[in-house]
Amino acid sequence: MVLKETFKRLISDNKHSSESLNIEDKRILAKLNSDGLVVIENYYSKEKCDQIMSFIDTLIQNHDEYLIKDELESDLRLFGADKLNPIVNEYKNDPFIKRIGEAVLNGGAKSHYVLAQKTKFIDGNLGSGAGWHRDLYEKNMFKSILYLSDVDNETGPFQYVSGTHKLSSVFQGIIKFNQKLSCRLENEEIERYYKLPQNKLETIQGKAGTLILANTTAIHRGKPLNKGLRYSITNYFFYDYDKETSDQNYGERVLIP
Repeated sequence: MVLKETFKRLISDNKHSSESLNIEDKRILAKLNSDGLVVIENYYSKEKCDQIMSFIDTLIQNHDEYLIKDELESDLRLFGADKLNPIVNEYKNDPFIKRIGEAVLNGGAKSHYVLAQKTKFIDGNLGSGAGWHRDLYEKNMFKSILYLSDVDNETGPFQYVSGTHKLSSVFQGIIKFNQKLSCRLENEEIERYYKLPQNKLETIQGKAGTLILANTTAIHRGKPLNKGLRYSITNYFFYDYDKETSDQNYGERVLIP
């Protein structure tokens, strides 16, 4: 039933959720519907980004019980950081991001929490998200990702195969490549997608304050770091009816009371 409702939303035309958008919003929504990805530079000031990074470092130092770590302790995650910091909470409730997120998901969706993240180079790291994957398709998730530090090709940029957010790409993965709705993929498998003419591999480098809007039904990852650090915050949008699914996969990770 959940999957059926998700597909119904995906094939709708965003009409009821785009009526309140201005001209620029509609331009961005059209690009998200087409490519799945939009990048906006200088969305936050460096001063704000520095304040959030300081907050993240303080939490990591003083509240290990709030952390979700990978095996190497390269990817450090703080789900629900919006509960503890006014700037992060402001980001969670940002009116522009809210309008776009709700429009992408055709209404009935909202931001549920913000992930604050510090990813650092350790030999053998897999980057943010532990490799190529699609997010759970039942949730049809939309994310806004804000770089808090400068990110180049060596420090774990967000990578995205544009076009793979579309229903046709998902069905292609299921039928042609024998993949599940929510799946992880190896590097060799990714080549099948970005070699197709309708898809393109995007690597998002940017200064602190760069905002990424993405339909993360598409194939994506944080590139493994070759040096340094990457700080970011990520806003998670999905439907209220997906709460049970989300609690099973993300909600249990919100360790901040």
